[in-house]
Amino acid sequence: MAFNFAAATKESVQDLTNNKLGVLILGQSGGGKSSIAGTFGCKTLYLYTTGESHGAKSAAALGNKNIVPVCLDYTDGASLSANETYQRLADILTDVAGIKAQGFGAVVVDGATELEAIIRETNKWKALCTTKDGKHNSFAEGTQVLVMMRPVINGLKDLQRALNIHFAMTCILDVSTLSETGEIMESRPRLSTYGVAEGLIAQFDDRIAVGRMSKGDNVAHRIQFLAGVSRQSKDLVGNIKKTINFSPRIAGKILEDLPDTMPADLAELAAIKAK
Repeated sequence: MAFNFAAATKESVQDLTNNKLGVLILGQSGGGKSSIAGTFGCKTLYLYTTGESHGAKSAAALGNKNIVPVCLDYTDGASLSANETYQRLADILTDVAGIKAQGFGAVVVDGATELEAIIRETNKWKALCTTKDGKHNSFAEGTQVLVMMRPVINGLKDLQRALNIHFAMTCILDVSTLSETGEIMESRPRLSTYGVAEGLIAQFDDRIAVGRMSKGDNVAHRIQFLAGVSRQSKDLVGNIKKTINFSPRIAGKILEDLPDTMPADLAELAAIKAK
């Protein structure tokens, strides 16, 4: 069968001209990453775990009144295992018809740090990290975390293609240095390894850092496009082998197009991207 260039080109144009957000939201605990997830300005499916239940409350209280929270690891009065939780997330993200019927304009997964912890408790991940002689291969851990994260991110991207919706995932930042006004100077994503951080963040076209900033008596959560976010890989004696910087960005925009900071409002950010 001949390759269908027309169909492939149409799909590529759709990807390249997409102006919906597919954003990784980086921020420290209490820094506003959950509340900003509720500011898309549309009906938003907010997927969270009991470990991040405060995030759902923040998103609903401070953001969009149409937030619909769904807990991934607790249902019908009982907690779910890691295996069941991972499958429940997969089932939700592949239910295109159901999400369309509910009228969701955005889907949020809160968040990457918690998702990695769940993955590491699943039987599938343990099997992927097991050698032929039945031993655990610690060197395979990060690679197999990414293998199991990829269907989640691809599920969000598939939903965006099918329904023309926004999607977001949050990730905890461990911040080591803040300026006097609260600007994030040095920080690192709270993920297990350099490889996991590099592999996960690279899959998001849009990524932002959000934090609490002050100017005089005014205090507010703001998106920070100049935030310092990086991750280092070290050898066994602590020498730095490599460093990667995860600069905040919006696909299709150069840094000069963006303000240094802006209100923590995804609807406003989506409008910037749409232009």
